[in-house]
Amino acid sequence: GAEPGKVRGLVIPEFDFKKHVRHLVPDPNLPVEVWIDPGQHCYALWFVQVWGLTTFCIDRIYARNRIAQDVIPEAMAHPLWKLVNPASAGVIDNAGKQRHANKSQVELWQEIAGVSLRSQYIALDTTIDTIRFRLRDKNPTHAPMIFFNDHMNAEVGPDGLAIDVLAEFELWRWPERKDDAQSNKPVRPIDRNNDAIKALGYGLLDHFGYYVDRPSLPPPTDTPYWGVP
Repeated sequence: GAEPGKVRGLVIPEFDFKKHVRHLVPDPNLPVEVWIDPGQHCYALWFVQVWGLTTFCIDRIYARNRIAQDVIPEAMAHPLWKLVNPASAGVIDNAGKQRHANKSQVELWQEIAGVSLRSQYIALDTTIDTIRFRLRDKNPTHAPMIFFNDHMNAEVGPDGLAIDVLAEFELWRWPERKDDAQSNKPVRPIDRNNDAIKALGYGLLDHFGYYVDRPSLPPPTDTPYWGVP
């Protein structure tokens, strides 16, 4: 009858399936944005809608060992694409502006999909703090401010890598500290199983700004379209 305990050393320990995963239905009257991290081994993309202070992650593309030319047509064929505003489609990792003897990710999205993506440098610590804060219920809404659709899962492959986005919350960890001369060096999280989480952080910081706490704001007056409690 015992319940499994939380894995130690997680970068985002606040994530909880019971709190943050529920059935979401997109609001056809709200724009959809794509929040993207074109990782070297995994191309992660969220389809999100923001209502007030709350972010709804409605769907995703989580493509391992695929490139932009594979992912962009898949995104364009998605039913939510019709709600994406081409002039301000969403956010991509700041590295998406870089050219490596080829066109940048931003240029590829503009050329193939005809959309403009925003990007800016964001420190990793800021990304982590922002996501952790918005997953908690100690905030202006007194409830989590991020929700994920219930068709997403936390499947992990035999290689220990995430197969779907929610697995990253259970896999992205800090390295074990060693009691030696190296212990005073700055510690950074292990750089794998984190592409979707980083994409989420880019979007949150772009949309809401650089903060971890903010004064209480009045909630929106309209009833949300989502059938969430």
